[in-house]
Amino acid sequence: GSYVGGGIPAGGVMGSGMGTGGGAYAAGGIPGGGAYVGGGIPGSGVGMGTTRVVAGNGSCCGPSGTTYANAYGNARPGMTGTGTTVHANPGCGVGSAPSDTGCCVGGPETSCGGVGSACFEGAGNMVTSTDWTYVGEGRGTYAGTPNYSYVGQGAGSYEKETFVTPYGCRIRPCCLLLALLSLLGLALAYFLQKPAALVPAPVGPVGTCTLWGDPHIRTFDGIRSDYYSPGEFWIVKSDNVWIQGRYLPTKVTSGLGVTKSIAVGGPFLKGHKLRVEVRSASWDGQPVLTGFPSDFTVPGVIDMHYNNVGTLLQNGREGKALHIVHIRLEDGSPEGLQIQVNRWMEPAEGDYMNVKITMHGQKGQ
Repeated sequence: GSYVGGGIPAGGVMGSGMGTGGGAYAAGGIPGGGAYVGGGIPGSGVGMGTTRVVAGNGSCCGPSGTTYANAYGNARPGMTGTGTTVHANPGCGVGSAPSDTGCCVGGPETSCGGVGSACFEGAGNMVTSTDWTYVGEGRGTYAGTPNYSYVGQGAGSYEKETFVTPYGCRIRPCCLLLALLSLLGLALAYFLQKPAALVPAPVGPVGTCTLWGDPHIRTFDGIRSDYYSPGEFWIVKSDNVWIQGRYLPTKVTSGLGVTKSIAVGGPFLKGHKLRVEVRSASWDGQPVLTGFPSDFTVPGVIDMHYNNVGTLLQNGREGKALHIVHIRLEDGSPEGLQIQVNRWMEPAEGDYMNVKITMHGQKGQ
């Protein structure tokens, strides 16, 4: 009937069809074995076979909380009951509460800022255990016999409860591809970028070496030396600075050598090479200072100027037109390594040059 017990009307509309154990209400209006059983707990039909999600919403990247759903998929916050229990995925709850066991980036207690939801997704669920739960007499769907038997909604004392545990999170293929491309770009940048060599600091005081004529040399320590033989010789040879000179005769030197060109290299130039001749100059094999006057600069390495300003390095050249190359090379000192080249190109004499080198003493010099 509609109501059962204690003078309550019976045999009405709310009766059969709602499950075993009475009508819609029993025992003086207290929810019973019909649509509601035992203090408002869903039973005998709509309320049974619920799904519970603990500490999350069951998806990879949802918020924290507790959500319950009945057998028909209707979510009811706060509903209790038995059925299938799904443990929240702990690995990628972006924006989740600190109570969650993990986060895609940074671990627990960390706000991920949406990264996990962009690059991670759930990897599916696995059923880890199935058990029986006693829910009270007349509330379950199974009765305990030598083997549990289905006896109808609200007719037994047990409910089957299944625990489902997620596999975890997996990275989305697009994000994996982007990560690989980023690593490839970093690797290419590392191998293609040539590391800058450190400029070794000079170790000694500043000295000057001068070459003039056929040729005569005043060394860094003030000693005069004369070299008349043609050939190629070291002017500076150290661990970091290398300077060589080429000596050849002209038509007025009777076979004696004069300075025709100099070449500068060594670790302090970071792999570059400078060559200066009477009528040309080159940097790494490329012509520089092709006009008069002209300039050439590589920031942090070399600064060159070609003009008619400078001092004479050889007696008897007063009044003649000056063509002087000024060179400053970075060697780790405030002054830098300085070279002055006075070019002489008179047809009656033949081409030759005077050279002055001012630099700090170098290791291994």
